[in-house]
Amino acid sequence: AYLLSENYEQALNHYRQALQLQEQIRPVNHQALASFSNSLGNVYNKLQRYADALTHFQAAVKYQKEYLPDSHPTFASLYNNI
Repeated sequence: AYLLSENYEQALNHYRQALQLQEQIRPVNHQALASFSNSLGNVYNKLQRYADALTHFQAAVKYQKEYLPDSHPTFASLYNNI
């Protein structure tokens, strides 16, 4: 909701919190980590903080590679963000 209403700072805060909580859960859910990282990248992109966006988009790819084959179609959208 914050992202859609262009309240980007609030969106960042909530995505960061979600990512931090997810990182503490065991076993690790790489798909959730990838999703939150990608969402953070999208917010940073909207804020024109491109270096931060790139960091999170690359993290999303790394997390997805933990459980998906390289040929999986999910990588097309992730690499498109980069």
